[in-house]
Amino acid sequence: MMMALIQEKNMEQLPKEWKAIAMCESTMNPQAVSPSGKYMGLFQFSQESWTFVGMPGTPLDATVNEQFAAARVLKAIQGWKAWPVCSKKAGLI
Repeated sequence: MMMALIQEKNMEQLPKEWKAIAMCESTMNPQAVSPSGKYMGLFQFSQESWTFVGMPGTPLDATVNEQFAAARVLKAIQGWKAWPVCSKKAGLI
């Protein structure tokens, strides 16, 4: 229960553009898994993208802070286009 509270607090501290991406991608659920099983976590990483940014395990093994750190790295490399549908909906691209 304490971990859930900590993670929820961390999600509230996300900058608004990141909240918009997370809400669109996973409805702010750090344990979300896409119907196909290919995308996971708050920002719906594929395992390939997760590994590409240097993260161990899977997004489901990571805290909100770790998922956010990985998302920032991916954005630095690919820009908002890493989340093409949701970044467009949020007006970021």
